[in-house]
Parts: sequence; structure tokens; C-alpha cells
Amino acid sequence: MKRLITISLPLLFISFSLFAQNNVKEETTFLISKIEQLQHIRNQRTDLINKQNFSSENEILQDASQKFNKTVTTQNGFLLTEALNQQWKGSAWTDQSKDTYTYDTNHNLITDLWQTNSGSGLENYERTTFTYDSNNNVIEQLGESWLNSAWGNNYKDILTYDSNNNNITKTAQGWNGSTWVNNLRWTYTYNGNNLLTDMLLEQWNGSAWQNWQKLGNSYDGNNNMLADSSLIWNGSTWVNNFKDNYTYNNNLISTHILQTWQSLMWTNDYKSSYSYDTNNNQTGFIGQSWSSNTWVNDSKSTNTFDANNLQTGWLNQTWGGSAWVNSDQGTQSYDANNNLIEITGQSWNGTGWDNSYRIQNTYSSITAVETISSLPKSYKLSNNYPNPFNPSTTIEFSIPKQSFVTLKVYDLLGREVASLVNKELQAGSYKTQFNASNLASGVYLYRMNANGFVQTKKLMLMK
Repeated sequence: MKRLITISLPLLFISFSLFAQNNVKEETTFLISKIEQLQHIRNQRTDLINKQNFSSENEILQDASQKFNKTVTTQNGFLLTEALNQQWKGSAWTDQSKDTYTYDTNHNLITDLWQTNSGSGLENYERTTFTYDSNNNVIEQLGESWLNSAWGNNYKDILTYDSNNNNITKTAQGWNGSTWVNNLRWTYTYNGNNLLTDMLLEQWNGSAWQNWQKLGNSYDGNNNMLADSSLIWNGSTWVNNFKDNYTYNNNLISTHILQTWQSLMWTNDYKSSYSYDTNNNQTGFIGQSWSSNTWVNDSKSTNTFDANNLQTGWLNQTWGGSAWVNSDQGTQSYDANNNLIEITGQSWNGTGWDNSYRIQNTYSSITAVETISSLPKSYKLSNNYPNPFNPSTTIEFSIPKQSFVTLKVYDLLGREVASLVNKELQAGSYKTQFNASNLASGVYLYRMNANGFVQTKKLMLMK
């Protein structure tokens, strides 16, 4: 069973949300135990990175000189090339695992080499390779395991898209030693705003696909997720499983209540309440369990941020019956380019803090140049790059005349996770950075709205 580290969002919310995420290895590991075993160490690193909060430095950079070229930088001018995960062993840090990333000329991630320490140093363990279509959508994700000094097939995900680049199917297959065998299939349906409304999850029974789980979503007028409901197939009909209800304040989620279906009625299970600072950084979270017809404290998280809205630390606590008891805490540090370079976590031993884990990231500098022959003649939203990305990506757009522009990012459940642009802009070509440091790996949607022009595209965060 993979180790789950308490983070700002409740674990129940994260695990259920996985059913609606796609293009993510963590989603497959949640549902396929074989792959889950291979992901044990990586999931620890992912959970820790998820503690970050995205920077609000989504400054829009216009080519104000209106010259015929501009310089485009990626991920603050840097690509993540290595992530080293260490554990504290007695009196020193010991390497536990390392990810090494390579990219193509479009800055799309093409390989992720994962090495683990079996006791004699870091050794190959798993390799993931990504294949893209012309729109930079991932169409295949191949996972291989290191065995007997060679790479062997492990799992494969095959993805298809509609004309709006919405992922409409994902098929997960496993390698049986000689051929690929179907395992799971996700089918996604979207509304006119390209928001996910339905998801069907099926299992392969050896000869045909059979129903397993189904998810339905509803939204408010601001495209905020109001509710989602999950159903389980019992062999002849769909049966209620769980549902989530959300409330918002200024389009920021304020409460999330999870309910489960018991004795032919919906029963409260878990409540999450969120607080924010004036910069919309999530500074607090309180989780409560339903017991004896009342909400009882369960967990609490407190986050701190610097002047750049980068998360610098967190404190997780559990309810001890009458007071909050420390659980774990951590710090995060950045370089001069606001790249996250180190995460250090500590656990509470009852009287003090003990070192627990450390993650160190390495980046490489890149610069790409794009030539623009003239001012834009039409509205355009470009594909983000790199894609997949971690933790930042660049989004470009063009407007042919002065317009009020909004550019927002949503998760697949329709919840707004970032507002990148919300202002009047002059005609020209623009770019902005989206930093998703605080978000879980998965597929997200970014939507541009300007003078009646509306377009949605997809991006993939992979940690």
C-alpha cells in the first residue's frame, strides 16, 4: 500500500478525484495494484510536491515594441531535468529515488527515467515514454520496468481526443509477457464549454468491456463544480456510491462535503473547509468527520507564503480530542528564478521535530525564439508548452483589436484553479506563465474568452 502523506486537500477528496483525472500515472496506479507497487516511492514525492501553491505571478508579457519577433521562455526559462528524493536515516540524508527527464524540441516531456535505491545505490526501476500527436496531445504513455539488465514492457495507456482536444477515451493495458491485454477503459463526455460532465469506467472481463463505475458532474454559471456523483455497477443496474457538494466564495472553493450512500439514503462522511489570504493563496484547511450527527475535527493544515506568493512552508495537525496535535511540517526553497529547488519534510515525535524526507530539483536553462510577421489578424489561443509540464508552462494568445480578455484554468471537474488574465488588453500577442505547483498531477483545461471568441485547450501536469 503506497504511503500517503497528509496534504492541504483531504485524502478522500484526492482519491475520489482520481476517477475524473486522466493522462496521469497516479490515476492508473490507484486502480491497478500492479502498477501501484511500482509507484510506491514516486507517489511520496508527488504528494510532497503537491504541497506547493501556484504563484500568482501570472504576469502578462506583451511585445510592447510591436517588433516582428519575440523571445519565448519556457517554465521561467527552465526545464526540470532531475528530481532527487532522499530520506533521513539516523544522522544523514540517503538517496531513495531519482527521476531524470528528457524533452523533445517542443519541450514536451518524452521520457521519465525513475531509479530507486535497493541498498547499493540508485538503479534503474521504471521508464515512462510519451508519444504525441500534432497538437501536442499525449496519445500513448508506455511504462517499462527494469528486469535482468533490460527494459521490459509493463503497462500502456492509449488516448484519443475530439476536435477540441478533449480527451474522450483512455485505454489502460498491461503486458502479460507476450502481448498487450486490456485492463481498464475511461470514456469522457463534455458540455458545450468543454467541461467534463460524465465519465464511464469499464473493466475488461477477458472478452468484452463491462461497466464498473460512472461519474456525473454539474456546474454553476461560473463553471464552478457544484456537485459530482459516483455510481457503481452491481451487475444489472447502477447503484449510488458517493457524491460531493461544493460551495464557493469569489469562485474559490470554501467547503466540500463528501456523502456516501448507506441504507438507501445519503449520509455525511467528510467535510473540508478552506481559508485564503488576500492574494487567494490557500492558507488553511480543516477536515472534519461526521459522527453522531455532528461534525468532529479530524485534520488541519496551515500554509505560509512569501511576497511572491510562493509557498514556503506548511504545518499539518490532527485532532487529539481536545486540541490540535502536530503531525508533520515542511519548508520549501526557491532559486533566484523562482524555481522550486528543495522541499524538506519533518515529522513530529511527540516532543520535537525529526527530519523525514528531502526533495532536490535540478533545472536546465532554455530559450526559444518565435518570429511574428505582423500584428495578429485574428483571435488565437495557442497550445501550451512544454506539455506535459512541471510545475510551470507557457500559454500564448493573440487578439487583433483591443478586447477585455479572460484566461482561466479549470480541472476536469470544472473547478477554476487559476485566473491568469482578467483585464483589457491592446491588440497584440501575449504570453503568460501558469505555475501549478500546488496542484495534483493530471489534465487541466485553459479557456480564453475575448470579445465573443471562446476557445478551450488542454494541458497536462506531470509531477
